[in-house]
Amino acid sequence: MKKMVKILGVGSARDREMMRSVEMAALEMGLSVEMQLITDIETFLQSGISAIPAMVIEDKVVTNGRIPGVSEIKMLLREASMVNRIEVI
Repeated sequence: MKKMVKILGVGSARDREMMRSVEMAALEMGLSVEMQLITDIETFLQSGISAIPAMVIEDKVVTNGRIPGVSEIKMLLREASMVNRIEVI
C-alpha cells in the first residue's frame, strides 16, 4: 500500500532536500510512497502550518519549519503505518 506524502513549500532547495530524504527513507524501508509538492498558499493556510517546508503524511501534518533527517522520517512513516493498521481493525 502506498503512503501519500505531501511536501508543502515553494519549490526551494530545502523542499527538494526534504523530498530526497523521504525517498531515501522509503527506499530503506522498502515502502512505496507517492509524493506531491504543494505550493498553493491557500493549502498552507488551511493545513494550519506555521512555517515551510512542512511534511504531511496521510493528511496529518508531521513536521513544519524544518527538514527532518532520514531516521526521523522513517519513524514518522512507521507511525503513520501503525495508525492506519489500528483504524482498519
